[in-house]
Amino acid sequence: MNEEILISNGWDPKPAMIGTLYFKGRFFCNLKDDEAFVYSVYDDMYCIGIAKSIEDMFEIEKKYDLDQIRLVELNLKYLKKEYKEKYGETL
Repeated sequence: MNEEILISNGWDPKPAMIGTLYFKGRFFCNLKDDEAFVYSVYDDMYCIGIAKSIEDMFEIEKKYDLDQIRLVELNLKYLKKEYKEKYGETL
């Protein structure tokens, strides 16, 4: 993994205090020793995966998106249950 591969696959380089960060959609990464450390723009303190190839990056993004969908669905389920218990109505 290198800068050229990232840029050719739509990742936008931006200078930062810790070096260059590469952004694409809701994700960003930084390069260290030919590996991309991938983060969500919503949680920049937690690395969601380390990619050695663009294919790895795709799988990391896919898994993260699926985890987020499942989390939102679970939260919605609990909110609907609490709403029904509190107000006696079903949505």
